[in-house]
Order: sequence, then structure tokens, then C-alpha cells
Amino acid sequence: MRGSMTKATLVPALLLLLTLCLVPARGEASHYLLTDLGLLAAEEVAALERVGITSSEQLLPRVIGPTERAALQRLLLPAAVSAERLRELACICDLLQLEGVGPTMVKLLRRAGVVDSRDLASRDPRELAALVLQVNQREAIAGRVPEESHLAGWIGVARTLPVRVQ
Repeated sequence: MRGSMTKATLVPALLLLLTLCLVPARGEASHYLLTDLGLLAAEEVAALERVGITSSEQLLPRVIGPTERAALQRLLLPAAVSAERLRELACICDLLQLEGVGPTMVKLLRRAGVVDSRDLASRDPRELAALVLQVNQREAIAGRVPEESHLAGWIGVARTLPVRVQ
């Protein structure tokens, strides 16, 4: 039969699909609307939106270093978002740059003590997996915690990335 898949072609196709789903993370950006992150207070989102920043993609270059944060803080007025909070937002956006790391994983990783991708790069996958599991059991952040192999993939990618947050 033309066009139909046989067992001989279906099995390799399924294996390829499964392999693609399990490929380790790469350092590709995941962009989120600030309103969808769930990691910013409504007042912070409103202040950032007033200066035209509505996504993590727009926020990261504006908070990546001290000079950028100072410029943004002048626009926002210091009372709106502190310099320390802008650096924290830079670290959050930095972690979101890892493929497969979304807002929930950022929250879980940060509660486990991971600051940014540079910090993630220094972690041991087995130790981090145990810590992430412990944090999630205590705080119920994620419906499912990343396995050690996923963490190892993110750590491996983080080790190849240039230092972003200053």
C-alpha cells in the first residue's frame, strides 16, 4: 500500500520522535509576558508596562547589568522597583533563557537556591535534584519536579553560556 506506514518504518519514526522529545535543553530563549510569569507583583508589572516593557524578552536587556538597571530605575522611579529587585528580575529572565525552563521551574530552582544560569552551571545534578525534590515536597510549587537528567541537561547548557547578569 502506498502512503501507509509499515511496522518497519513506524518504529524508527516513533524512536526519532521520542529522541527529539528527550534531547537535553539548549540555551534558547523562552519569552513570557510579564503578566503571565506569576513572579512579579501587579505594581511591578504596571510600572514596567508604563515604560514599554511587557515581556521577559524586553526586560532582560534592560536589567542585564548595573548600568542598564540604573537607567531603567531612573525611568521607573526608585519607589516603583528597587535596584535589588531589578537584579533579581534579571536573574529570573536569565534562567528563562534555558529551553524547557518556564516560570514554574524558575520559581522552583530559585527556592532551591539557584540564583541564575551561572549559579546553575556550578551545581551538581544529583545534589540539585534532591534539593529541588525537597523544596517541592515542602512548598508544592510544581506538579512534577525535573528529573536529574533534565537538571544535568540544563546545567550542561548553563556551563556553555556566557555570563549574562552582572
